[in-house]
Amino acid sequence: ADDGKSGLCIGNIFGLDVGGTLAKLVYFEQMHASDTHSSMHAASSGIRVDDQELNSEGNIHRRFSSTIVRGNGNEHDSTENGNGSIPHLNGNGKPSHPKRSCSCPAERASVKKVASCMDFTRSFKHEEALRNFYEFARRHDTYGETGVKEKHLSFKSRELGGEFHFIRFETRNMDSALRLIKTNNLHVNIREMGATGGGAHKYADDWEKALGIQMNKQEELEAMVVGMQFVLSSVVGECYTFKPRDEELPRRKTSISSETMDGPVDDWWWSRKVKRDTATDNASYPYLLVTIGTGVSILRIDGPRKHTRVSGSTIGGGTYYGLCRLLTTVDNFQDVLDLAKEGDPTKVDMMVGDIYGAHSDALEKLGLPANIVASSFGKLVAKHDPADGVTEEDLARALLLMITNNIGQVAYLNACLYKTPRIYFVGNFLRHNNLSARRLAYAIDYWSGGKMEALFLEHEGYFGALGAFLLNQEQRNGQPVFTGDDSSAKDGMKSIAQTLLQRAQETLQLRTKSMSSS
Repeated sequence: ADDGKSGLCIGNIFGLDVGGTLAKLVYFEQMHASDTHSSMHAASSGIRVDDQELNSEGNIHRRFSSTIVRGNGNEHDSTENGNGSIPHLNGNGKPSHPKRSCSCPAERASVKKVASCMDFTRSFKHEEALRNFYEFARRHDTYGETGVKEKHLSFKSRELGGEFHFIRFETRNMDSALRLIKTNNLHVNIREMGATGGGAHKYADDWEKALGIQMNKQEELEAMVVGMQFVLSSVVGECYTFKPRDEELPRRKTSISSETMDGPVDDWWWSRKVKRDTATDNASYPYLLVTIGTGVSILRIDGPRKHTRVSGSTIGGGTYYGLCRLLTTVDNFQDVLDLAKEGDPTKVDMMVGDIYGAHSDALEKLGLPANIVASSFGKLVAKHDPADGVTEEDLARALLLMITNNIGQVAYLNACLYKTPRIYFVGNFLRHNNLSARRLAYAIDYWSGGKMEALFLEHEGYFGALGAFLLNQEQRNGQPVFTGDDSSAKDGMKSIAQTLLQRAQETLQLRTKSMSSS
């Protein structure tokens, strides 16, 4: 299977997460020593380096990673710029860019220690093999039938001395992906790579037989938590939520009817994207992590790499995609979401107003608005021909909201049970899916009376692949995988991910001391 192999292996630059519906690939591009030195010099000299980089045309096109400590629960209103990133707003309502400073000795030492673990260029031939792959990756933004490079998600990590890039494709096209890799001889310089997800087990033999590549399997939930906490501690502007577009509109205005609104309350109302700063110190725990992939897993996170799976659901992204393939003629997940954007769910769902009338006095007593769903797909029951007047767009939209509502309800009940007011929703189901994110934000706020908040992350869906990359580095460098206790610290052996997650807390302590002394 490995005929034609070069004897080199650049597989440690990759992290692969193969889910039931989508496969996600992360690859790391190490910066040249001169580039790394320039970045470090700028930071240590106190020069401000913005979290967003300008290209030659002056447009912002990617975020830098950062070691900035974020406030817990501070809210910044925001509007999206051309590439979908969100600026911080200062007290005057103007964009402000947090400074990156590595002037503290502890910070410089941490950067040097981590960067030293990430040297991929072991020889001239090794560097040439890396360069060949990077050149191939730069030439293409799409791969095969469903492979897409999400260029807007790329970010540079000064801690690791390089840049992360992100590619996704549908798992059902795995055979095509293997053929593409082999046709372009991308497998020649790869013998092994970090991988996670159910597909890392299911397709391991196929990869080894067809390409001679061995998958170093990482535990799925561990990889996801490590990847998420790495990004939260490193990337500025990662976290956001949705809030009402018009703050003057009451939280539960029962007199609003479907005739005075463009659609369901959360679609019309909860459309303002709001930046949320996050903290990685102990004060931010515990929180709930709801990962929506083919199915749904719910974890309680109690600290860095301390997590427990507490619940889940079989009704997830796979349910939605599978039913859409039955109910519509669309055969691509992104096309299904595009279809849903054009649909009207009120043609399919039975609303409260359909039962009581839009202006019934009974609604005031019940405390229910007329335009919320009483029964998903319930309106089709009363029709002689259920399909009459209903489009594929309407079906896709109604189904999307039904699946999302169910996920939100399960998440809310678990948050009540485990006393976690912050709920992070992640997973590829939410990629390019603001309809579901808005519905979840509205639903969690509605059910909790404003005491809980749904939070979302820009790199959702890729945390497993990032975690597989990081955990694979730990194993390759002979460092123990951090398990949540202090044993590795006592031995003087801190893992890469643990070091990165602790940097924010160390920086906070140093800055607090500095402020006290001044």
